[in-house]
Amino acid sequence: MSIIDKATLESLANDWPGRFAQFDLLNSLLSKDPLTNPSVVAITGQSSSGKTAVVRRFVSSTSFSWIDCDECISMRVLLQRIIASMHASAGDKLEYCVVCSNFTAFVNQLNESLAVMRRQEAYFVVLDRIDELGEPYENLYRLLTRIGEMLTPNILTFILISSQPDPRPTLTTIFPHIYFPPYDQTQCFAILSKTSLSSIRPLLAPAAGQREFSDPELMQLWFSYSQIVTETFFSLYGSDISQLRAAARRGFTRYIQPLMTESSSIDPADPACQTRLVKLYKQNVPLLESERLVTNTLSTASSSSSGGTGSIDSMPVFTKYILCACYLASYIRPAADIRLFSLIRESKRGRRANANVDMSRPPGLFAFERMLAVLQSIVPSKLESNVDLLTQFATLATLKLVAKSSPAADMLDSSTRWRVNVTWDIIDDISTDIKFPIKNYLVDR
Repeated sequence: MSIIDKATLESLANDWPGRFAQFDLLNSLLSKDPLTNPSVVAITGQSSSGKTAVVRRFVSSTSFSWIDCDECISMRVLLQRIIASMHASAGDKLEYCVVCSNFTAFVNQLNESLAVMRRQEAYFVVLDRIDELGEPYENLYRLLTRIGEMLTPNILTFILISSQPDPRPTLTTIFPHIYFPPYDQTQCFAILSKTSLSSIRPLLAPAAGQREFSDPELMQLWFSYSQIVTETFFSLYGSDISQLRAAARRGFTRYIQPLMTESSSIDPADPACQTRLVKLYKQNVPLLESERLVTNTLSTASSSSSGGTGSIDSMPVFTKYILCACYLASYIRPAADIRLFSLIRESKRGRRANANVDMSRPPGLFAFERMLAVLQSIVPSKLESNVDLLTQFATLATLKLVAKSSPAADMLDSSTRWRVNVTWDIIDDISTDIKFPIKNYLVDR
């Protein structure tokens, strides 16, 4: 009783670049028969890796409840929303307020809800962005690993979507995990080029006397433009699709402006079409080399370095991790590196909670190689070779978010020492945005 049939599964390979394996794993693991389903499935991977979109597409043909955990300020609100959404999916409008003050009450309410629903097929409860819940959720993980033993009948499967690894107290629990790796450059281009026409058309507002492109012409222009944007900015943004898409949307109107006054059609079958597209690219080289397409990122970083209140959302994900690694390298003494950042640190790590590092003192100096070692330890997945770390670090230096020990020092010299040049408030905002618990690494001296 697979949820997705074979023909549909094969069609997803074209509609969802780079995510066929995840669809196949979900389809192999889950079915409409509740007796064969696990009680919990964890979906993990860095932000902008397609977790939410893939899971939503997968459960769309089943009975499910979808809870956005980042909208829940407490565990109590989350539990109450789960119960209420299950009743809503069954068409049962509750005549009373659901109260789940603790896990015991939650399990009792679940059993009552299942008795009312009288379902025979599997029911899925998706907890999206569970790592952004308003309070620690370790106890919820412990409960869910045993929930199958407490429900009668047990037709529920909880799908937990998170950009962070499982909480530390649950590392020894066993339930299926499906990992979403970062997209590579080819996959990013495939995703960007598949942007719907309804999203592209509003970007254009032709003035009087300017042409309007037909749908095939507009899609052809967007396809070639997507390839150029991906090749130009992938080394900066990495696999962050949202940032690549934002950069593409910012520059598309300006990019095709030279064609707005021409009357010739854009026909891929015409040999002259490719020549015109190459000419269009050459005309726009200054645009691609300017700061226009990454204005939000640069203005954000500049405002942050001066203590401004600009949004940090448009800074690339890996750049945020680099800045966090620079901060840790500046404020943590090298003698603590093995205890904090070693891959076998679990049994050797001392007290890390209630950190009390003096962050009012001037930041210390660090070597670039040490920062890279810290970065390898804190980043959630292995760094992709196609992410240009040197370029991103040089950008931070240009924006004065990191500074050399001496202005005359050679940036490429291995003996050059660096220090972070941002305040704790900024780093705290950045680490919160990427869901990196930086406070856990600021140990007592």
